[in-house]
Amino acid sequence: MRSMTGYGESREESKRLSLYLQIKTTNHRFLDINIKSLQKIPFLWEKRIEELIRKKVKRGKVIVDIEISKKNSSSPKITINQEIASQYYQTLCQLRDSLGLKDEINLSHLIKFPQIINIVEEIKIKEKIVKNLLDKALSKSLENVLQMREKEGERHLRSILKCIKKIKNYTLQIKRELPLAKISYQNKIKENLKELLSNKRNSKTAEEISRLVNRGDITEEEVRFNSHLKQLKDTLQNKGAIGKKLKFILQEMHREINTIGAKTNSLIISHLVIKVKQAIEKINEEIENIE
Repeated sequence: MRSMTGYGESREESKRLSLYLQIKTTNHRFLDINIKSLQKIPFLWEKRIEELIRKKVKRGKVIVDIEISKKNSSSPKITINQEIASQYYQTLCQLRDSLGLKDEINLSHLIKFPQIINIVEEIKIKEKIVKNLLDKALSKSLENVLQMREKEGERHLRSILKCIKKIKNYTLQIKRELPLAKISYQNKIKENLKELLSNKRNSKTAEEISRLVNRGDITEEEVRFNSHLKQLKDTLQNKGAIGKKLKFILQEMHREINTIGAKTNSLIISHLVIKVKQAIEKINEEIENIE
């Protein structure tokens, strides 16, 4: 079982190039991959990164940051755009003449405008070198992410198993309490029957008797709840993405325990139902971060 929270990073280098890759994963309903890079990388590389991640990660938000830099880079190349400089100069001269000014237009005025002087630092490297570095960095970072997700998943699993143990204990107490609750409820039915029969309203009496009998029997719900509990425990042992299935099982467990709470007339069982609900809610919080 894996958590959806993970982190991994790697830096790979060649003689002329340094490549840093970082992966962060967080909770998300589906698999959402976002690749960021300061330097433009080919679309096919992005697709390859996504494909490799999809093979290992099934659910969660995945953010990939890539930084590529040249080692021992030479001085940047400075270029001058003479065409734009001439246009700025002519425009300034026209503005001066139209305003009747006598100021001289000099270089200090021109260099304040954008796009006249440009600094260009290009990293000219073979794509094959970058691709090899990228593959290595991605593989190592992804491995670190998976290790962290598995470690976090183990922590979640321990917490969930503790809750299941509590729930099992509560349900055993409920089962032990059922015979006493049944006797108590039968006595209550007898009292209600005497009152209903004395009113001489046959149709109303039959409906009320049916309602009372069905309301007190929680045997079926108790059996179904324990079946869901076993299914939950078995699912935790499965490999791969199990978060959505766990959530569905918990919904069914919550439905059954709610019905038990609504149908029982036992104060002891009602208190136990509240404790079961609290344990289910705790499990629900844990599986929010399960892949």
